[in-house]
Amino acid sequence: MKSRLIKWLALPVLAISVGFAPQAIFAQTDDYDDLYEEDQYDVEETDDNLSLGIGIGLVKPDGDGEIYYSAALRFRIGKRDRHDEEMHDGRKAEPGDDYNRRHNTRHRRGRGGSNDGIRGYLEPEIGYWSRTADDPGEVNEEDLYFGLNLIGVVPTHNADFFFGAGFGLHSTDTQVFDDNGNLVDESDTRLGGNVQFGVDINMGDNWALYGLGRLDLLEDRPNDRQSKVQVGIRFKF
Repeated sequence: MKSRLIKWLALPVLAISVGFAPQAIFAQTDDYDDLYEEDQYDVEETDDNLSLGIGIGLVKPDGDGEIYYSAALRFRIGKRDRHDEEMHDGRKAEPGDDYNRRHNTRHRRGRGGSNDGIRGYLEPEIGYWSRTADDPGEVNEEDLYFGLNLIGVVPTHNADFFFGAGFGLHSTDTQVFDDNGNLVDESDTRLGGNVQFGVDINMGDNWALYGLGRLDLLEDRPNDRQSKVQVGIRFKF
């Protein structure tokens, strides 16, 4: 089962790493804020270094679909440093270069593009779903998930597309009716991995609506393959 998790997750992790690794290597100088204050430009940051997503959706484990809840906090990684750096062609940036580059790329979220390419994020996450048994022979189930994802974000004019992969622990609690009608409690903790993709629709400078599709793979049965769809709101700081 572990080899199957590795196969599912290797390609997305590699794609994200290739996408934002150059940003951590190459740099751009910035004394932009001072330059724009001198010329009365309205400088507006759109780095999105931190965001909080809260969502609700459906998960389809073994059997019928169930309601799924989650919360995730994203931290940006691989961000370009703004101080004491050289331009990509090797020469030291001049004040005029700072001014012109900032002027050409200046934008408001939802109205302009970005020249950052793929942005990388680490995303601690918590998720939960449960199922309640109504009749003998059925099972009460709970799945509480704690994980860490590696996310790549491609910003565009009005939306940010994202994809990623991650690992985490599923703390499962199962209650089964025995032959006498009594509930027998069985708890377990299992390793799981996921691949996911989705989109943020930017509604304002600091928040967006998002939707995502996701597949979780757990190391053992039951519910070792969980398909999820979700919508939610993301607050960006």
